[in-house]
Formats: sequence, C-alpha cells, structure tokens
Amino acid sequence: PILDRKPVVHNEPDPEAWDANPKVFQVKGEDVEFFTIGQLGEALDGRSPITMRKWERKGFIPKATFYKPSDDPHGRRRLYSRAQVDGIVRIAKEEGIFPHNSRTKVSSTNFTKRVTALFKELMAS
Repeated sequence: PILDRKPVVHNEPDPEAWDANPKVFQVKGEDVEFFTIGQLGEALDGRSPITMRKWERKGFIPKATFYKPSDDPHGRRRLYSRAQVDGIVRIAKEEGIFPHNSRTKVSSTNFTKRVTALFKELMAS
C-alpha cells in the first residue's frame, strides 16, 4: 500500500540509533513506525542503501510492502515496519550473515526463504 498521510513526528532518545527517526503513519487507525531502506541497511550492521536495493533486485529480500510518495521524479520511497526490520535483523543473525563482515553468502542460507515467510506472516496479521 502507498501511505499518503503526513508522518507524525516522535522524539527518540538515541539520535545515533538506526531507528532514531522513524516515519510514523496511521494504519488501520493505529500509529505504526516505518523505516527507510537506508535505515534497514543501518540495522543490518551498516549496509548501504545501494546494497539493500541490490538485495531487493536479486530477490534476497522481498520488495517493500509499504511505500511513501516522493518529491523525487524517479518514484516512491520504500518503507519497512519495525516488525519487518526487527525480523530481518533476527533472521540475518540466525543465518550467519550478520555482522556485515561475515563470510557467509546470503545465497547459501535460508535467509531469503525465511524473510519472505516473515513478510507474508506480517501482512496476514
């Protein structure tokens, strides 16, 4: 779904944390925190937005479930819920691709299968 409401601003205690500046939108009447692809990369031990877009293009992670319109003529902004980011990070740790300098290749793990299942489960709830 495309989220078209103005984000609600919340102050976070740690300005250096990957989740310090969530975008908050109302979903089904509730405030939900969302994070950009750059914040997702930061949560995954500092991977770049370029790497994260490459992972999406290669199918290592599903396409973003949520989008925000952008002033950029090239398109929309990908957004991930806190549950999606937390789940991706947990699975990355369990599959051995976290931290960033791990020698484990994403393609040699069940990371993609598990993240895809996570996204489906979260969308069903």
